[in-house]
Amino acid sequence: GSRYGGASLRAAEDKRAAEQKKRIDAYRARLIDGPVLVIPLRQMNMSFDPGTVQPLGDNGTVYPTIRLTDAWGILDVTDGGALIAANFMSVRVSQPSDVNAQPLTGDGWTLKLNSGWRVIPGKRTGDYVLTDSPQ
Repeated sequence: GSRYGGASLRAAEDKRAAEQKKRIDAYRARLIDGPVLVIPLRQMNMSFDPGTVQPLGDNGTVYPTIRLTDAWGILDVTDGGALIAANFMSVRVSQPSDVNAQPLTGDGWTLKLNSGWRVIPGKRTGDYVLTDSPQ
């Protein structure tokens, strides 16, 4: 291995693995463990960079930047990622700054809602859910 730079190759791979673990841990803290906004997906259209997606196992896939359109409006994520569930039934972003603001915004994302949609408290403290069901 020394003839082919095995030690430096190993060091580079160890560094890459450590950076990936750090990135995955940050996404888990932000989009799984931390307070989030859960948005249902019904007739989603999306645009994203396929070279940047990060799988999170059974939790789904993180898209670091993405633009989603659906029945509820337009979600633009420019930083921090969005987690699309493995079953493609929902997307999660960090909690909104102000649930009454229009457009809704959070750390690294903006959501322009169509009429008839609103944010309600989720099951966990600090979580929110987007719904079109009557009050």
